[in-house]
Amino acid sequence: MKSGMLRFCPGYCRYLAPLVLFLTSVATLCGPASAAVINGSASVWGYVRDDTTKHVQVAPMLTFNARDFGIKSLRFETSVRGFTDVRGGQSEDRRLRLWRALFVYAPEKSPWEARLGQQWLTEGAGYGNIAGLWVKRKISRMSNVVVFGGARTLSSIDLQETNHYQGYAIGAHGQSRINRFNVGASYFVVGKDKLLYQGAGVEASGRIVRALMGRGRFDINLEHGSVEKAQVLLDWMTRRNVDVTGEFRVEQPRIFEDSYFKIFLGEVNTTYGRLGAMWKFYKWFYVRGSGTVLTSSSPDALYKSQVAAGFQACRSLEVGYTNWMSVDKSKWNGFFGQFSCKCFNMLDAFAGFDFARGSNAETTLLPAQDSQSLYFGAEITPIHAFSFSGRAEQVRDPRYSYDPQWRGLFSLTTHFSNLR
Repeated sequence: MKSGMLRFCPGYCRYLAPLVLFLTSVATLCGPASAAVINGSASVWGYVRDDTTKHVQVAPMLTFNARDFGIKSLRFETSVRGFTDVRGGQSEDRRLRLWRALFVYAPEKSPWEARLGQQWLTEGAGYGNIAGLWVKRKISRMSNVVVFGGARTLSSIDLQETNHYQGYAIGAHGQSRINRFNVGASYFVVGKDKLLYQGAGVEASGRIVRALMGRGRFDINLEHGSVEKAQVLLDWMTRRNVDVTGEFRVEQPRIFEDSYFKIFLGEVNTTYGRLGAMWKFYKWFYVRGSGTVLTSSSPDALYKSQVAAGFQACRSLEVGYTNWMSVDKSKWNGFFGQFSCKCFNMLDAFAGFDFARGSNAETTLLPAQDSQSLYFGAEITPIHAFSFSGRAEQVRDPRYSYDPQWRGLFSLTTHFSNLR
């Protein structure tokens, strides 16, 4: 692990140095002019697995925000993430990616807001990433319109390799409050050498009756003449201590290709249904149950059902039984338990187990086998600007090895700001 980390650090220095120099220059040049406000966070996420390859993954991330430099209503936001994969002490892969980098102009009493740069889209049917312009106009207290457009990018820009042209993306989204409901409509176009995708969507959310909340959306792939996503979510508080939730969704993936994949899209269309309920009694006790069904073009449906009982206060304890998803009538059943507690207002500790028996393969000819997992961990926040979390898990699965394996997850986060 040490040698892998040593190889990892120099590889990123030559990419991080120009970035840190640029961000420092922005802070230095803009600070004296208008007392710029600078804040952000630095974090490291890691994964360690104790096996023959001594597998280690490390992903550092830097988020940097600056505002009030020169123009009071202008701010700059950016997020950069690195990644390295170490196997047997050798670094197999290193990446440095830009997740977002944009200028945001949002005057305090103006109905306008604009964003320019690499950014995420979450505008109805228009989702993904673009490097371009996003503009929002507030029409009234309850209504607004958003238009956007630019070069379509992957979820992040690789700073080490050439990023090939992904085409363009443009769209619009409007939202308004009508009676008890928030209603929206969107239009989205993606093209490259030719039109790849053209879609439209509508969505609504609100209180249907006093005890029933609902949310739904309907997106259409106009280019293929098919439903991309139809989704309904419900939350029904039948009594003060009984909550019933449900979801129904029909969905097919968005692939930008020709008529061959149009047929493929129809074959991978999925239907998903989930129904769950929770009953709370004696203030801190509860019982819950849920059922999930997933169907596609294959005749056999995948299903999962679960029942559990628990206690919830400053300490939480839950035990339950799960009937896992089944393929071609195979079975996978087991028990689970989890415990968590909060101590000294800065420590959240947890532990649990998961035991299952059966075969979840595509054939029922394989004999039933045991699989078990024990885990524990904690999240510590000694001061406001610093937090650490870790999780260790012992896994034993005879399908791969009769010796138990350890794997761990950890994250370290610190926040910084030039404000007190």
